[in-house]
Amino acid sequence: MTHYKEVFKEIDSIIMKYCLPEQFTLDCGCNLGRTLQKLGKNACGIDIAKDKVELCRKAGLTVIKADVESELPMQSGEFDNVLAIDLLEHLRDADSAIDEINRVLKPRGKFIVSVPYHSFLKSLLVLMLNFDEHFNNGEHVRFFTEKALTHMLNEHSFSVLKKHYVGRFYPISNNLVLVCRKVKP
Repeated sequence: MTHYKEVFKEIDSIIMKYCLPEQFTLDCGCNLGRTLQKLGKNACGIDIAKDKVELCRKAGLTVIKADVESELPMQSGEFDNVLAIDLLEHLRDADSAIDEINRVLKPRGKFIVSVPYHSFLKSLLVLMLNFDEHFNNGEHVRFFTEKALTHMLNEHSFSVLKKHYVGRFYPISNNLVLVCRKVKP
């Protein structure tokens, strides 16, 4: 677990570089609110799990029970930044989620997305060493290559500003983090 703490610490540093404290940030799939605590009072989160929402609220965080694959209870253009950290790979309808994220972002707003990284080399190693454990874990319903994720984001009016490979070393990094800008409403 220590390795993953370092991965999340690196992802947090990327988020804090792009999400300024005075900006309004939405964390989709905020889980237990770890990132929300760092972002401060102008951040809020959504999560589909009622128990996690309640725990976040008890910790004083602004969190709403909502499903990112459905219409979010937020105004159009309400947020400067939206986060989807280790979320898209769990969704059956990532396209609807990205459309909804686009809707709640301000014009030229930033979307920071992190997914488990799947390069050719890493996928080959996984196939050889632990295919069943990796691909049949019951949690991930989709796997993204860098090219597939970038294409999906472009199709939903986002342009990639910066990419980061997090954890281990490239080309077998744990995560791919893309910092994107909304280019069209």
